[in-house]
Amino acid sequence: MKNRKSLGLASKIFIAMVCGIVLGVILYGLPSGYIKDEILIDGVFKFIGDIFIRLLRMMLVPLVFTSLATGAASMGEVGRFGRIGIKIMAFYLLTTAFAIVTALIIANLINPGFGLDMSAILKTEATISPPVPLVEVLSNIIPKNPIEAMVNENMLQVISFAILFGLALSILQEKAEKVKIAVGQLNEVFLKIIAITMNFAPIGVFALVTNTFASLGYKAMMPLTKYVICVIL
Repeated sequence: MKNRKSLGLASKIFIAMVCGIVLGVILYGLPSGYIKDEILIDGVFKFIGDIFIRLLRMMLVPLVFTSLATGAASMGEVGRFGRIGIKIMAFYLLTTAFAIVTALIIANLINPGFGLDMSAILKTEATISPPVPLVEVLSNIIPKNPIEAMVNENMLQVISFAILFGLALSILQEKAEKVKIAVGQLNEVFLKIIAITMNFAPIGVFALVTNTFASLGYKAMMPLTKYVICVIL
């Protein structure tokens, strides 16, 4: 007998999302009570969803730092690093500008989230920060304290420090070979942790979607569908 092909991770996540929508809508239709509100929505599903999000966020900064530092350390010559860096920066700015323009056009055409009542889940009133001058934005790319930048998850500062760290490893060559190897091995460890975490992604997605639809009901179906379409486009 031929072995049945197992479902891929994307298929499992999609099935978990559909199951979460169905269960969430069913829970939304049930009368409020201790079991529904305290044990299920604010208990089991919230706990599992929060744990999954925390596992992903836990690895964000370490993975970005080690992967960029390893890549920068493998560049070799400093001159080559500069040439590639200029090309990467130009490519990054062009693609970012294109992505922003495209996102704004699609979002204004589809209006994802329009008509969704967020009062059921919104705990505090949203505030808009005043615009930051361009000079300050550019200067803030360099961290005053790299550890503080990692703790605060300031990704631009983490990226700049990781590139400088990798560049220093590249310049030192044999003198910092052990550090370079250690950073590369740490990167492999963090990638493995991410892979292990993603095995639980269907469960985490199921809990998150169930919690959302149990709080908002079927009214969240159309705005969520529009949002997914926007992301895909």
